[in-house]
Amino acid sequence: MPPLGYAMGFGHQLHTNGIYRHTGLVPELNAADTNITDVVLSDGHPIMRIVKHAVAMTVFAASLTRPFNEEMLRLEAHHECAFARLVGVSVGQYRYFQGCLTIEEYVEKEMCVCWGVCSCSKLCTRFADMVCPCAGSIELQEE
Repeated sequence: MPPLGYAMGFGHQLHTNGIYRHTGLVPELNAADTNITDVVLSDGHPIMRIVKHAVAMTVFAASLTRPFNEEMLRLEAHHECAFARLVGVSVGQYRYFQGCLTIEEYVEKEMCVCWGVCSCSKLCTRFADMVCPCAGSIELQEE
């Protein structure tokens, strides 16, 4: 398993979105790394706090009244997350190849562009209204 908080690149240089780097990547937990049952049952575990926060933010976001363009972006974010789950990839990887915005625009709006190796990818793919916790760690390639 790679060390916590290492840098990793995503994308392909020939794609229109180019290559971008995640400078604080925390690799995804899996059954070999930890006892998932303990994580799920522990209220004090950071992952459970993030899940509870994501649920609260989803409920809060659903109660807001927004301008039409912001509501359409929120609707598109939910569609992207649903399609990513159907295809079996993270929402960041789905957005890279088939998103309605460029990677720069997603990063600017603090929406998830992480691929499946990042610990936030499952949560961001499930909760479309959540601000990606990795948003500050994404570095775009200089042209």
